Amino acid sequence: MMTETKPVTAQTRAGLSALPIALAIGAFILSAWPVGAAPQPQTAGPSATVSPAQVMPGDAVRVSVTGLTGLPMTGTNLCIGFLGPGNNLELGLSPSFRSRLGTVAIGAAGTGEADVRVPVQAAAGVYRIRVGGCPSQPDLAPLAAIAEAQLTVTRGGASGLPATGGALSMLLPLGAAFTILAGAAARLTRRSASRT
Repeated sequence: MMTETKPVTAQTRAGLSALPIALAIGAFILSAWPVGAAPQPQTAGPSATVSPAQVMPGDAVRVSVTGLTGLPMTGTNLCIGFLGPGNNLELGLSPSFRSRLGTVAIGAAGTGEADVRVPVQAAAGVYRIRVGGCPSQPDLAPLAAIAEAQLTVTRGGASGLPATGGALSMLLPLGAAFTILAGAAARLTRRSASRT
């Protein structure tokens, strides 16, 4: 079996001379492509911690933020938000909170700390402490998180619901009983006065 060879023309020569140029351009593009690059070392991203991790409503907590180096937030203030309990906010359930607790100043090292208070009216549950940009509404928590931590709020009562009344709630039944007795005594006095 014989193969037929084609004569080399000027057009074929031009295509062959362009081949080394095309290969050089392709090699240059591939060397800049991240697929062929060596893997970069992983750095820890932004994180937040809350101390203590379990509190009662009205207690103070310390919010610490780290890992914000190289971000535009360095040297600025970020807002601290209180969201929850659980996913109640997202699910439209009650109770739900989306409150701004305060701000944290981020230093040149990309870290910051702030002491804030848990809302007194907070129900028992697990909340998210969100650190992020401050929305224009003064009492609203950050809408997007740069870093988040969890905080557990507990209540003293068996139900975990906010306690109401206290010692004064004992006076209500006593006051009601006194009013009933006083009304009965007034009727008896009127009846006896009308008979005489």
